[in-house]
Amino acid sequence: MYVLADASGSTVRDGFHEGVHLALPHLVHLADERDARFCLAAYGDDAGLRVALIGAGDLTVIPRIPAGGLSSLAAGLRVVAAAIEHDTSQLRSDGMEPGPPATLVLAHGLGTDRDEAVLEARRPLAGRLHVSAPGEDRLAFTGLGATVHPMRLGDAGTVAASVVTAARQAWPASGSTQ
Repeated sequence: MYVLADASGSTVRDGFHEGVHLALPHLVHLADERDARFCLAAYGDDAGLRVALIGAGDLTVIPRIPAGGLSSLAAGLRVVAAAIEHDTSQLRSDGMEPGPPATLVLAHGLGTDRDEAVLEARRPLAGRLHVSAPGEDRLAFTGLGATVHPMRLGDAGTVAASVVTAARQAWPASGSTQ
């Protein structure tokens, strides 16, 4: 499971930022139950990997992701696509044939990128992209060719429960073991 979390400045509202951090250990546990791998990336001030692909049972620390900046969803999608390409190649060179990976985007709102940039960046993830977003943005995210899962805002616990539910829904739909 590749998780891409929005860490832009707006995420400090509505319990989003704290809720995502509250949900992450549960997502790792979900991956561990499936004897799968986990990867965490974020986008905000910059986009980058926070946890490189690792067996979920081997993950001992989940880093705190600071909130700040604009939300370049395109940059985040490019980071995840590059990580998947690298990880798939590495696993194959190690004699493993990974299943199709699922990417779960946790978005507080629409990115600040041009639509064309986001569509181009999501192209390598087509068919494996899941987005969990609040109500008013869900329809817009369907334009990404993503499966969209609802996210409820409010307090951190509400957001975390929505994120975990979205991950449970995304996982079997992807057929992923990664």
